[in-house]
Amino acid sequence: MAGEQPEDQTPVSWKSLVQGDGYLSPRQRQAFEYAIDLVLERLHATLDQPVQGNGRFQFDRYVDGLETLFLRNASAQDLQSDAAVTAFWIVRLFADRILRAGDTRPSMH
Repeated sequence: MAGEQPEDQTPVSWKSLVQGDGYLSPRQRQAFEYAIDLVLERLHATLDQPVQGNGRFQFDRYVDGLETLFLRNASAQDLQSDAAVTAFWIVRLFADRILRAGDTRPSMH
């Protein structure tokens, strides 16, 4: 299959896997699905924890603090740390979009 990495050559990034014809081998697809599972585990492990604090909830500050929580909840393994950072950036992306949407209020004129 064109674009497939030889068995003994480890790709450097996911992008390098799909350059060319854009297809993944069954082994690469399995690795990609495993990576998604790791990120989902990190999302659940971190976001299922109760939120600390009293008073008004500041959403942006809470999301900023999640990076530390994601990393603290991951084991010291590189894969777990990578999954934790990826999970944080997914949450940060969603949060930024929510915050931007909140800033686009219709004019009352």
